[in-house]
Amino acid sequence: MKKFKTPVFLFLLALGACQKSNDTSVDVTATEAANIVATSLSTNSGGLVVATGDITLNAQTIFDTGLACGASRSYSYTHQSATGTTPTYSNVFSYTYTMNCNANNQPDNITGTATDKGTFDGPRLTATNDGTATFRVAGLTQNATAYVINGEYKRTGTFTSKVESKNTGTTTVTLVITNLTISKTTKLVTGGTATVTVTGTTSKKAAINFTGTATFSGDGKATVTLNGAAYIVDLLTGDITKK
Repeated sequence: MKKFKTPVFLFLLALGACQKSNDTSVDVTATEAANIVATSLSTNSGGLVVATGDITLNAQTIFDTGLACGASRSYSYTHQSATGTTPTYSNVFSYTYTMNCNANNQPDNITGTATDKGTFDGPRLTATNDGTATFRVAGLTQNATAYVINGEYKRTGTFTSKVESKNTGTTTVTLVITNLTISKTTKLVTGGTATVTVTGTTSKKAAINFTGTATFSGDGKATVTLNGAAYIVDLLTGDITKK
């Protein structure tokens, strides 16, 4: 009986094909990263916009009550979606504020720190998060028409994307905020910028690394640019639209 031998090069080719088919690692796309950033920003995901509302309200209260120079006060709030609405979210925020005075011992600005912990489930993304923030609030005098916040907000957690690559993994979103302005009349964000970084790893060990900016346009939206791709983020709903 004649014996047939498989050529070595065909065996190696088949082996390579099997290895390739088992490697299901897919990079997170810029659109998915923008969705992650949007959940760190928007009201309907318990993001930065919610925190700035707390921060300015409490800072003004402390300023008006005449807290002593250098004294501190703490607050905590829970923000969550209404029953039966989509997306669903729940975030618990804890804040500590310190009164800062000028050289004449007159109240000048308030600085503080914050932590938050929460969950989010929307049509494009499911996530859990732990957040930290440092901030400085100006514009607290009676004549000022807007609050001005400078600081940093960082949110770390897990995610599962429901679109594009449909990856799962961990991410850290860092927002370094410059002159974020909030109208005292409308309580809405009216301007400001932030540098944005999104880092992390997918469950398939693919690296996540995006850098860019966020520009708050004053119309309830922000333009977020990540690795050159630009998106419009609705600061209420968290919906994104590619420019």
